[in-house]
Amino acid sequence: MKYISLFLASFSVVMCIVLTYFLVFTELFIDRIDGNKRTILIVILVTYAIFRVIRIYQMFLKIRRNGSEN
Repeated sequence: MKYISLFLASFSVVMCIVLTYFLVFTELFIDRIDGNKRTILIVILVTYAIFRVIRIYQMFLKIRRNGSEN
């Protein structure tokens, strides 16, 4: 069960990074989201990805620590 959570968290990070890439380097949703709204969404996605990476690292260390005790 721990590895499923790790996988899903990793998947969410990848999806945030992919969406951020498309928002920054392409004209994806340019007709709906432009200017400050687009910039704010990019900042939120990058911040969330960084937060999830930190949580994944902590989860990985916890799994590794508990695995060595058994």
